[in-house]
Amino acid sequence: MAGSSNRFPYGGVSQTINTVTGHQYTLSLSTGLLNRTYPGLVSVSATAGSSSQTFTFNSSEPGNQWGDFSLDFTAIGTSTAIFIIGTSRANGGYIGLDNVSVVRSVPAPITILGVRTAITFAATFKRKLAKAKNQNKKS
Repeated sequence: MAGSSNRFPYGGVSQTINTVTGHQYTLSLSTGLLNRTYPGLVSVSATAGSSSQTFTFNSSEPGNQWGDFSLDFTAIGTSTAIFIIGTSRANGGYIGLDNVSVVRSVPAPITILGVRTAITFAATFKRKLAKAKNQNKKS
């Protein structure tokens, strides 16, 4: 992703994926650099639908080094465009990209339990309210 001769403008990748409107997803990726030859940080910009974030990775360790990042987004349609573009690279060198994936997020069990509890409470409250109204009419 370092572009022509490892200089700005940097390269990038894009793909449109099928999504379900309103569902949450996580875009994951790894960025890399080669510290033996080109020490310094790398940055990429990731966009998924209307969500966007810049990820910067820096390591002082020698050799190829990789950092993992993720971006959560909510699908606003039946397809979502994904863009990952190199934005900066200190001291020349490449901007590595690997392990790109998108997975649909599943609500945690506690969230499901909380929703079920709220629905049960609302139904019980509604029945008690209706019962109290009927008793007031009879009085």
